Amino acid sequence: MESNEIRIIYGKDAAAMTTKLIESIPLEDMIGDRSTQIVIKPNLVVPAKPESGATTHMGIISALIEYLQDHGFGNITIAEGSWVGSNTEDAFRLNGYYKIRDKYGVKLVDTKKDRFRKLTYDGLTMEVSETMLNAGFFINLPVLKGHCQ
Repeated sequence: MESNEIRIIYGKDAAAMTTKLIESIPLEDMIGDRSTQIVIKPNLVVPAKPESGATTHMGIISALIEYLQDHGFGNITIAEGSWVGSNTEDAFRLNGYYKIRDKYGVKLVDTKKDRFRKLTYDGLTMEVSETMLNAGFFINLPVLKGHCQ
């Protein structure tokens, strides 16, 4: 699969559509080692339900975790940090991420409270979450939208 290939699916069942899309790519081959630290990064910029268009639907997260676990991947972390002025834990709570953590036995990290490492690139120094830096495989699940950022 080309890294810039976009796959499109239509429907109303987020979990079923997610599973179908995942099955259409060689995900296990892409990840490789079953012990790899997989970090899933949803979009939880604010504490709002997915119907608002601002957050990743928990059906997508659940289907992805189930697929990974069914294929022998167990080192899974969900990591996110809401934008400035918003509380990530409120977004986790409102969207059922604590229930997902408990149901599937995955780690849940608020990157605002994570340990950081200072990195400099092209003269710009910034702090980056250690959870994100330590990921062996990173899955970003953004929400398609446009906004002021």
